[in-house]
Order: sequence, then C-alpha cells, then structure tokens
Amino acid sequence: MNEARKHALLYGMLLVMLAVAAVWNFTAMTEQRALAHAQAEDLLVCATLADQIKTLRTGPGVASSEAKNVQELGQRIEAASQQAGLSGELVGVAWQNASRIGETDYVRKPVRLSLRGVSLPQMTTFLHHVTNASAVAVRDLRISGRNDASETWQAEAALTSLVYQPLPEE
Repeated sequence: MNEARKHALLYGMLLVMLAVAAVWNFTAMTEQRALAHAQAEDLLVCATLADQIKTLRTGPGVASSEAKNVQELGQRIEAASQQAGLSGELVGVAWQNASRIGETDYVRKPVRLSLRGVSLPQMTTFLHHVTNASAVAVRDLRISGRNDASETWQAEAALTSLVYQPLPEE
C-alpha cells in the first residue's frame, strides 16, 4: 500500500469517526433538551403548588368557624340520617371538648354518635354522607352487638371536624 493510499484511508476513518461523534453528540444534546423542557414544566408545577400552599396557609381553608361548624354538622347529621334511611337508629349525639392542633389556628371539634339496630349498608351510607365534601372525618368507629335475626349492629362513631379558631394574641 502506498503512502497516499494510507493517508486517504486514515483521513476516511477520521471522517467516519467524526461523523459518528457528531451523530452521538446530536442525539445526546436532543435528549438533554427534552429533559430540560420536562424539568422546566415540573418547576412551573412546583411553583404553582407552592403558591397554592401559601394561599391556603393564610386562610381557614376547609375549616369553618365554630358556631357555623356546630350548626352545619348538626344539619349534615340530620340529612345523612334521612339519606341512609335511619329513623330511630341514631340514639345519641354527644359533642365533646375541642382540642387545639399544635400551635396552629385550628382546633379539632369531636362529636360521638351512637347508632343502634343499624345495618352495615345504612351505616356506611350515613357516614359517607356526613363526611362527604367537608372538613369532617370519621376518627373512630366501633361496631359491636350483631343481631343475627335482623343482621343489624350497634355502633359508635367519633367524628371530628376542623374548626378555624385563631390563637389569642398575646
């Protein structure tokens, strides 16, 4: 092989290697650009969520004032008992003392419900309607005393509602 041919072969191999490197670099750059766009979108979502969190921290959110809460929850209990087909099964509603949630402007207002002779579908329908789309949650549920003849149960449920009650200023 003569000298000119060797140089041509080397230059050809060099050009092929440069072309492969250029294609590889272009592919890597395209992937990085796609990742950068995805990260920019994620950053925008995070910034939006952070703004929403800041907004939610400044107001009562889903919690309500105490007076409104007691009346509203009483109405929810009554409406839910009608929707579940309960007539005399709801035998007790006992409001308990509110407890502050840490050093926040919120208190938890518990209420204990006693149900007697209620079927499981009635109980789940009742509890679903009481807690649906509100700041009320079922904290405890105790089911006992099954009546085999009528397939009814006795139950006690502890509901808690979130109440916005600012800390007293010192």
